[in-house]
Amino acid sequence: MSVKNWYYHKDAKASRHGLMECCTCGEGIDKGSYRHYEDFKKDAFVTQHKHCSLGQGAWHNIDKEDAITRELRALFVKDVDTFSKAWGYDSEAILELLKDVD
Repeated sequence: MSVKNWYYHKDAKASRHGLMECCTCGEGIDKGSYRHYEDFKKDAFVTQHKHCSLGQGAWHNIDKEDAITRELRALFVKDVDTFSKAWGYDSEAILELLKDVD
């Protein structure tokens, strides 16, 4: 029976798995996006740069979700600014308070 390898997509500034060496080009993964899976037969993590695996459909979906998130964030900032001007609050202070809210 074969084992299905599930890829997990991460960013190198926030996550590390195994040796962080791309299985395609052999270079180290120090920054940017990458994907990985755990190879249970070798007891190791297999990692791959985003630019070495762009043919995989998951990157397209992740990029699309990131663009939507950036667009929604920009609209939110605009709404906070409009609210601040209408009610006389400091929009920068409000955004600072809300910066870590998901």
